[in-house]
Amino acid sequence: MLRKESEDNAILTGSLNSEINTAKENVISIMNRIKELQEETKSKYSEAEILKFEEDFKKSWYEKVNRNDVLNLYQTSKKRFETSANEKMKDLQNLRSSYNGKWHSSYDCYQVEDNDEFDSELKKLSENDLPRHLDEIAEAKIRARDQLKNDFLSKMSDNIKNVESQIRDFNSILGKYTFGGDTYSFSVTPSKENRNFYDMFMDDEFLLSPNFESTLFADSFTNKYEKEIDMLFSILVPERASVKADKDIEKQIATYTDYKAYLNFDMNVKDSSGDIQKLSKNMKYKSGGETQIPFYISILVSFAQVCRMKSMKGRSTVRLVIFDEAFSKMDGERIRTCLKLLKEDFDLQVIFSAPPDKLKDVAVYTNDILVAYKTSGASFIEKFRKSDELKDE
Repeated sequence: MLRKESEDNAILTGSLNSEINTAKENVISIMNRIKELQEETKSKYSEAEILKFEEDFKKSWYEKVNRNDVLNLYQTSKKRFETSANEKMKDLQNLRSSYNGKWHSSYDCYQVEDNDEFDSELKKLSENDLPRHLDEIAEAKIRARDQLKNDFLSKMSDNIKNVESQIRDFNSILGKYTFGGDTYSFSVTPSKENRNFYDMFMDDEFLLSPNFESTLFADSFTNKYEKEIDMLFSILVPERASVKADKDIEKQIATYTDYKAYLNFDMNVKDSSGDIQKLSKNMKYKSGGETQIPFYISILVSFAQVCRMKSMKGRSTVRLVIFDEAFSKMDGERIRTCLKLLKEDFDLQVIFSAPPDKLKDVAVYTNDILVAYKTSGASFIEKFRKSDELKDE
């Protein structure tokens, strides 16, 4: 911006100088032509003849030309030129004033006709300050790229490794349970769209080096993923753009700073014969109970993962999950398996509502059951007592 302001001043001054130079060139051209005609005339005529021609011409010109017309034409042309010159000078003065105000300078804006001070400022910026600032910008860009490699790549790599480790842990737990003859497991694979970035994050050179920082700065790694690093840098450190473009940039940054953008998640369903299918490809062919199982497994795993992360940070958690109309489409076997999973392996506290016909299936894994009644417009709740509790009485 600083350079552009100075360049604008220089351009306007240059325009005025150009007009003056053009006028000078026209005058010189006319004078040269007059000189040529004079030389040509002297070669053809004697001095006496030339003097006579001049006298006759003056006499004839004064007789034919109206002096007032000549004077008016001169004054009109002069006024038009002065008006144009004044307007351009005002434009120049306004630019000078704007430059002074913006950059807190004290150059003379109105009294000086030449532009020497501003020309000198432009020269100083162009030859001294600008190269220095460009060097500083280049150094800052190098530091930003190094920080990108140190911080961002490291963060993405850690996040991907953590989620893959968590998936393995949950799959180990889920492998112990069968839901109506099917077993379930999660799969996490590199995203096809961003596979090149995933490969960079999980590169062996990046992961296995004992000196992590030196790996990042190693020429072999940088050269291998130069394209990916440049692309990420342009996304995460974009040039300033319009407001609309800024919103698009924010969305893009949010996408590429989320490790999930580099992964695909799915659920595998293995039947009793050992055949494995991707839930994403066969969901629409499943029955009601078969669609609820993946839903509840995903929900329970999500809650368990959140609670575990909180516990790892030293924070106590209630581990409470609330379901409405739980297990409505499941058969008894699947219900009991779900309850055993969330209670024994995920160690979650659950409050859920269920229809009366599910009571016999949930009673085994519940501590307390409250039954809601509604008669004659009144509603009330009573604790349900299991048969063993009645025997104790």
